[in-house]
Amino acid sequence: MRTRISFRKSGSIITAAVFLVGGVLWIAIRHAKVEPPGISKTGTPATVREPAGLDAPGEMEEGRRPAGAESGTAVTSVHTESYKVACVHNLRMIGIASQLYLNDYGTFPLASDKTDQATNESSRPAHSGFDHLQVIFDARFLNKSDVVICPGSEDRPATRNTNGTFTLTSDSCSYLWTRKLLSNASPATAPLAACKKDCHPEGRNLLFASGEVKWVTEEEFEKSFRKHFTAD
Repeated sequence: MRTRISFRKSGSIITAAVFLVGGVLWIAIRHAKVEPPGISKTGTPATVREPAGLDAPGEMEEGRRPAGAESGTAVTSVHTESYKVACVHNLRMIGIASQLYLNDYGTFPLASDKTDQATNESSRPAHSGFDHLQVIFDARFLNKSDVVICPGSEDRPATRNTNGTFTLTSDSCSYLWTRKLLSNASPATAPLAACKKDCHPEGRNLLFASGEVKWVTEEEFEKSFRKHFTAD
């Protein structure tokens, strides 16, 4: 009997404590002031903080580039490099065709009715090299006109004639050609072809008699190789 009375007393104490805590919480909630989101205690709109890393409108730091400018520059750089690589491929194809011409005719292609014996130069300088490269097309060692178009230029491929050949012009050829009549006896380092000025920023791709293609700066070209080529 004593045990039952003890349990009843304990239960009464716990129940009273629960009611007491609940009452305190209810009073606290009733008197608490809950502010709506975005509203300050004074009733005015609260200041909204900008996400980290973003500039508020009209507050971009002077000299900073807008978002996306860096990526645009990167894309331009990628295009520039891809044009240079494609140009190297074109010159290598021209070099192979020139070697085939050399094997059959004993000299590299040169458009001339007469060669000056004193200077060994073409008597008919071409404006953009298309006269000389036309010789390779006429001999059927090249059969695609886009091979003589540098993607960095504004030139466009020549259209095919009804007889299947191409007629090159200054606007359908992006490469210069040597003024010299070169043969197997010529040094392997003799310049053979080069892309026109402004095909690439700050330089040109240069094809040598050996078939090697090398990048040279515009300054280096004007100083060491200009004299070998027809005009741009």
